[in-house]
Amino acid sequence: MKYFSLIILLFFACSEPVSVVKHKPIIHSITLSRTRIYVDEFITVQADVTDEDGDDLRFTWSADGGVFINPKNNPTQWHAKTNPGKYTLSLSVTDGTFVVEKSSQVQVISHP
Repeated sequence: MKYFSLIILLFFACSEPVSVVKHKPIIHSITLSRTRIYVDEFITVQADVTDEDGDDLRFTWSADGGVFINPKNNPTQWHAKTNPGKYTLSLSVTDGTFVVEKSSQVQVISHP
């Protein structure tokens, strides 16, 4: 028993601490079903996102105009219920450790 305890003690004394390397999620792309739409129309917005660690990802969509129907979903829909103009649709993704962001733009035009 004395030798067993000594072997265990030597094993733990010689082993190096194990560090876990975390990776950021990667937003590869944001795809809009159309990039030019009329006021009061909807588009589908979808992101291609991966996480090397396999963590659960949380999505938050935002825009400088219009409104996302389900801003925590991917894919989701955006409603252009605003005035004509160019709008930025942004995505924030977190794995609980890191937050990454990416944006895309859509042109909203008046009905003819």
